[in-house]
Amino acid sequence: MKRTKLYLLTIILFATLSTYAQENYAPDTSMSLDYFRTNFDQPKDEIWVADFWASWCGPCIKSMPYVKKMHQKYQDKGVKILSVSIDKKEDAWTKALNRIRPEWTQIRIPGNNNVKLKKAFPFKKIPAAYIILKDGTVKTLETIYDLDNELKRLL
Repeated sequence: MKRTKLYLLTIILFATLSTYAQENYAPDTSMSLDYFRTNFDQPKDEIWVADFWASWCGPCIKSMPYVKKMHQKYQDKGVKILSVSIDKKEDAWTKALNRIRPEWTQIRIPGNNNVKLKKAFPFKKIPAAYIILKDGTVKTLETIYDLDNELKRLL
């Protein structure tokens, strides 16, 4: 009887902690948009990957598990992944982040209306991905799914 009560108490505690963790998820939005705008083309200590997406883009959402896998594989190898949302509505972006639960840095650029960024990242459709080398050079990827092969080549 004691063992059954202990078992049930353990299950309840685990369920409570799991719910707490899910409800208190906070994506990494520590990099400011201004910092990204002014520093993406500057020399840096790591390679950056800019993954442009939006909450309403089905292929973008579908690619997120792959992006997560790449983040986990390369985060300790000098690669920083930045998912850059072009969502105009912040609440749509926030809801998508809570569903996807990314472990890497997130930035939102409503409508991608920054001239400097448009020139550096001239995408016509999303998802779109770019590698920003340590010297600030921007390299276009055909698709986000080319990331693993390209990083293997560069590292």
